[in-house]
Amino acid sequence: MIRILDGKRYNSSGGQKIARVIVPYGQETKHEYEITLRRTDRGNWFLCSRPYGLALPGVYQDLDALTPRQAQRWLEIHNRLDILEEHFDIEDA
Repeated sequence: MIRILDGKRYNSSGGQKIARVIVPYGQETKHEYEITLRRTDRGNWFLCSRPYGLALPGVYQDLDALTPRQAQRWLEIHNRLDILEEHFDIEDA
């Protein structure tokens, strides 16, 4: 999937795959959603998402650009500490 956001081209099959999570969605159904955090070669962050197990590999339903702070927060929410320290400056409290 390719989308132009704020004058920048994002490609769901491009860039570096940073992290992936599977999250439940729907209140009465037992469906899951796959969300992948990616980073372009130029350092821009974005999320790709799709229903888990229902789509072909590499085919995404949605793509959203993130600021570096939003990407950091997303990793914090999903407790991906190893990846946080690899891509962001984390200091002791």
